Amino acid sequence: MSKAESGMPALERLISRYEHLRVQPILESSRETLSWSQALQRAGCKELLVEMDKAVAIAKTRLQIAKIPIIGVVGQLNAGKSSVVAMFLSEAGRRRVPRGYESKYGTHRFVYWFPERCRQDPHQQQLIQKILYDAHRQSPEMLSEDTKQAFEQYSSGRDRPEEIPVPLVAYDPGLTEFAFLDCMDIQTKDKSDSKPPSHEPGRRRNERLESWRKRPGYARRFS
Repeated sequence: MSKAESGMPALERLISRYEHLRVQPILESSRETLSWSQALQRAGCKELLVEMDKAVAIAKTRLQIAKIPIIGVVGQLNAGKSSVVAMFLSEAGRRRVPRGYESKYGTHRFVYWFPERCRQDPHQQQLIQKILYDAHRQSPEMLSEDTKQAFEQYSSGRDRPEEIPVPLVAYDPGLTEFAFLDCMDIQTKDKSDSKPPSHEPGRRRNERLESWRKRPGYARRFS
């Protein structure tokens, strides 16, 4: 084991050794020298080489993703998903997250919130773009810094379903160690905003959100 490899996790060491082996000369004649990968192709094992290269590429991506853990927050309409995400954001970030009882405040797009440090690192920026494109097959769209526009983006998938596959991306200094995915609302059908629940006329009650409001620190973070 080399000094460079000694501090690497096992998977990184394996990848490093594979990439080193791939270009090493293994067959030599008076006319040519073949590397390990060239020898495999010459022996009719090109498909095997392609599969190994793909496996290594996937492993490298997973190692990089592990540096930015993404926590998915999933639930039904008015379940308090966005409120949970907002608890971890800065004050400016919270203003860009729509929260309310009517479905117009619902989440109708996939919204990713990453630590601000990721925006400052070109390598992580490139990685985020790749991860999201691989997952959604669409290039991500930045969430507007303007509150009104951000609200419109959050809800745009409801009236324009063709926008649903396009992920929204935002960065926030309140996040440091992990990212959030504010998932779309899970619901069977839309309900009219003009018909609040019969058990509480004039107001939509969100029992899960109410339980969060009773938790210590809620008033401080949302005041």
